[in-house]
Amino acid sequence: MWVEVEDGHLPLGAAKVVSQDDDVIVKNGQFATSPLWLSVPNTRFTRKGWPKGVEVDNRLKPFPEGKFKIHFESYFNGAWQAPEVLSALGGEDGKKLNGPILKAKDTDVSDSPKVVDYVVMLPFPPISPEAKAINLVRPAILTVPGRGQSAGDIQANVDLYTSGPGAKAGKGWVAKPKSPTIYEVSYDFIDGSQGETQATWSANIASGEVKYINENGKIFSWTPNY
Repeated sequence: MWVEVEDGHLPLGAAKVVSQDDDVIVKNGQFATSPLWLSVPNTRFTRKGWPKGVEVDNRLKPFPEGKFKIHFESYFNGAWQAPEVLSALGGEDGKKLNGPILKAKDTDVSDSPKVVDYVVMLPFPPISPEAKAINLVRPAILTVPGRGQSAGDIQANVDLYTSGPGAKAGKGWVAKPKSPTIYEVSYDFIDGSQGETQATWSANIASGEVKYINENGKIFSWTPNY
């Protein structure tokens, strides 16, 4: 199943998709998407000169609290569904299925294949303090003594360092409270033969201040001017 968050329209009238997960697995009546972030144009640091594969044109941030239009889409064929699912649903094309979330693919024939094509407004809750802390660290552009200000934000730096032959992405981001306003934010990655390790920062969700804590955090906090 595909899940898309839509906000506004493109110049020719099509819905503007601002976030999506195109590989959602439904199991036992439940599903979960990968984290859905709001993509916005990068206006905070230069997009020129970065190595291919490092995303700097757009930045990701949490969706604000409010209602958003969610589009669910799915097809009933071998490319989308497992054989046992198609068997349980009466075969390919979903022709035997009925319900408000289903639409005929070809409206001018009586035996059209059916697809899931469902749009609904859903409330997005306020983000958690942990998510706030991570969202402070990812877009932070820090200054390292003796090197100056980083050419990119921490997320771009992380993507750069984990795109090479050495470090690889691991479990990703996590935040833990150290006080009501201070959080320890870590990025888990695989450092070649050394295995799983973390880069760590502190984030003050009251003041917005971000500081690196360990050596990996310092490394991931700076890149040269491309």
